[in-house]
Amino acid sequence: MKKLALALLLLAAPAAADSICDIPPARWEAELGPLLVGPWTFENGPGIGKIGTLVRPLPPEPDQSADVLPRDETLGMLLYSSEATFFYDITFAPEQQWNFGGAPESPFADLAQLSATDLAGLAGDDCAIDDLPRVLMQAEVEIDGTPMETTIRLFMISEDMLIGAGSWNMQPDGVPMEGRRVMRMTRIFVH
Repeated sequence: MKKLALALLLLAAPAAADSICDIPPARWEAELGPLLVGPWTFENGPGIGKIGTLVRPLPPEPDQSADVLPRDETLGMLLYSSEATFFYDITFAPEQQWNFGGAPESPFADLAQLSATDLAGLAGDDCAIDDLPRVLMQAEVEIDGTPMETTIRLFMISEDMLIGAGSWNMQPDGVPMEGRRVMRMTRIFVH
């Protein structure tokens, strides 16, 4: 009888996810959110910047450190830069399908360094880009008296690496400014 009960228990238990892509979107926040808590490094890759109609390439910037913290029922992140410390709200975005194409409204437009196939391949052989958990980080800060909105959209490749793009926009003296850059977030292992 004990063997039968054990066999039934094993059959009823959910199968363990083979890769991060196997976790259903409805469970991203509950299962993956706690894995984000801790210290991280942000690598700021190349990008593009726009001032009015002028477009120019942006070189990579120095790495930044960050701490992801539990916050009420959600997560928050402190991102440290030489100018200030920024606080981001973190959510998972299962309902969003981030366009990887060259459409102007895409957060990844003009960032040819990112390939949907390559990103999905990092997470596993059978992984498609739309199956990767999507992590959305948003903040509104003030720079020299001008509000700036920043958004970071990252695909969770593993519990130790997220890759995507960051964007910002502001209008100092009524002049629209925006920028986008490739970003990679990797866990800092503390011994």
